[in-house]
Amino acid sequence: MRRFAALALVLAACGPRAVLGGAREPSSARGDEVPGASASATTAPLAGQTLLDTPITIVSAGDGGLAEQPTGVVISRLPAPHRVAAAEAPLPRTVADAFTLVGHRDPREPLAFALAVATSLRPPPDRALPAFADGPEMVAWARELRRYAPVDAAVAPGDLLVFDRAAASAPASLVGVALETDDRGVTTFLYLARGVVRVGRVDPARPRIARDREGRPVNSYIRHTTDYPPKGTRYLAGELLAGSIRLSSSR
Repeated sequence: MRRFAALALVLAACGPRAVLGGAREPSSARGDEVPGASASATTAPLAGQTLLDTPITIVSAGDGGLAEQPTGVVISRLPAPHRVAAAEAPLPRTVADAFTLVGHRDPREPLAFALAVATSLRPPPDRALPAFADGPEMVAWARELRRYAPVDAAVAPGDLLVFDRAAASAPASLVGVALETDDRGVTTFLYLARGVVRVGRVDPARPRIARDREGRPVNSYIRHTTDYPPKGTRYLAGELLAGSIRLSSSR
C-alpha cells in the first residue's frame, strides 16, 4: 500500500496543473515578476493603440517589497528637444556661441537667419533694421547709409558678407555672418544653406585658392544651386564675394 501511495503522489506531481485566470506561465518561469508581488492592475491596449501608447502597469509589492509608482508617461508623446521653433531658438551672444549652431537645422530663410545672428552678435545702437525682402534690397539700404564696403575691406565679428550667384544666378543671393579672421587673412563666417547652418571660409586676396600648402581651408565651396552650371562657373567664396555690410555703424 505504501508503494501505491508513493506512486500516486509522483503521478500527481508530473500531471498538468491548472492555472487560475486562464493559461499563464508559472511565476518561477517569468523573469519580469517581482518576488512576493502581485499585479494590482493590468491594462490591455485599446483598438488603434500601440505598445508605446499603453500606460505602464502598476505593480504593488508584498511584504518588504518595493512598489513601482505610477508615472503617467506615454512614451510616444514625449517632447522632442530638437523640434524647436525658430523664434524660440537661442541666439548667439558670442562667437563661441555662434560656432555651436553649425550643423543644426533652421527653418528660416538664409537672409533672416543671417540678420538674426548678426544683430545678436553686434546689436545696432541707433534703430531697428527694416524688413528686407531680399539681399539686393538690403545692399541698396546699406549703400544709402554708407554701410556697404568692397571685398578688400576689413571685417569684424557680426559683419555681413554678401555673395553673388551663390544660391541663384542673381546678386546678393547668399548672406553670411563674419565670425573671426585669422593671421592668414582668412575669415570664418556662418551661413544657412538648404536649411542647415554651415561654416565657411573666405579670403578675397586669394579668391581662387581652396586650400593652402598645409591643407588648411582658404575659400569654401558655397555655390549650391540646382541648375546645371555652365563652363567657367565659379564656386569658391572668394570668387563670389561681392562686399560686406556693417549694421552697427557707418564705416
